[in-house]
Amino acid sequence: MSDLEHIKKKLRDYGFYPDFSTKSKYFTKLKSYLGLKQANELLDNIDIIISSSEDPEHDIAHLVGQDSQLLKIIYSTGIVTSACIFNSMLEILDSIDIEPKVISDLGGANGWSLQLLDEYFELNSKLVLIDYNPNWDLVNENITVINSEYAHVTEKINADLIISIFGIKASEPESLLKCAANILANNGYLLISLRIPDDSTFKSFQETAISLGFGIVLEKSKRVQYFNSSAMFIETFPVLLISNNIKQSEIFRLKDIQID
Repeated sequence: MSDLEHIKKKLRDYGFYPDFSTKSKYFTKLKSYLGLKQANELLDNIDIIISSSEDPEHDIAHLVGQDSQLLKIIYSTGIVTSACIFNSMLEILDSIDIEPKVISDLGGANGWSLQLLDEYFELNSKLVLIDYNPNWDLVNENITVINSEYAHVTEKINADLIISIFGIKASEPESLLKCAANILANNGYLLISLRIPDDSTFKSFQETAISLGFGIVLEKSKRVQYFNSSAMFIETFPVLLISNNIKQSEIFRLKDIQID
């Protein structure tokens, strides 16, 4: 079994549906869970949130309320993309020397990626999830949860490794990057993937990161390509290894990052 297939299997164990590769499968599940009328109403409300909200994931979670099963169904529409990115993160971790005592995830849903990292390292690391959403059922009760917006996190975590998969809008990364700068230990690493569409957005992201003392480890970072079968096109996502121990002296372009 490939690493990606193993990740998908674990996601199924955690209650997600990585087989929702098409909108029809997603809608069929929603309809069976909610009924046709409620499923259509929910999709209409989600479309409104996506088109107008500054924080769509948070607003969708609050629309769903306490129904963690429904939340997993909704998140499953993009879970395979997240799995592909996480698999690329594991490949990057294979290439660096790190034994993290503390691992944090910014925007980590129910903690699935933290749990898989704990199994990957086998170090019994402290796991800290920071996500402004109280409605998830955690995959591991030993995960410490900080239910807060990034800007309001005050705990001294000293994480050796931070990961974030789509933890914030690519056009507004400042609050996430500031939070990461505050909680990352000296010589720590941040592994992050955002939906960065162009070099202008990437330039702005880098300028913010550099101002906070971060630098991209270009030779270890990757671009992941994923075929979106619902939209019928290939999406490309940068997976960036970032350190607070290097000085970045130039602005990179997306094409400077190797394709995985």
